[in-house]
Amino acid sequence: MLFPVQVLISFSTRMADSHWNSTKKVCCAPLTGGELSDGTLRYLLLIAALLTPRPPSLMVLNEPETSLHPDLLPALAKLIIHASENSQVWVVSHASRLIAALNQHPDCHAIELDKELGQTTIRGQGMLDEPSWYWPDK
Repeated sequence: MLFPVQVLISFSTRMADSHWNSTKKVCCAPLTGGELSDGTLRYLLLIAALLTPRPPSLMVLNEPETSLHPDLLPALAKLIIHASENSQVWVVSHASRLIAALNQHPDCHAIELDKELGQTTIRGQGMLDEPSWYWPDK
């Protein structure tokens, strides 16, 4: 599998009061999938899925943080929030940094789970309580 990739590096430095920005072309040779890390491939695929021009009505992301550098999680949260404008997005995650970034959005509805005696329970919900979510009408 070949990905025609053009890598651009943007950097800035502060020296005294001056601010210098530069974008330099580093590489424009095709790269194979084997040359990219698992995290890079996963992030590229998540970007493609979350920015699709024809979004599905429901998108479920199971542990999207897997293989990603922790510094990418806030950016991933922004992509997920953007995708949620056109789709219902469910995210299952153990990454506290991703969860915290998603919880900052006012429309985020988090459901926290606990494991008690081998059973998964919804935090704060009794056995006979109504679930804290509802299925919207079509």
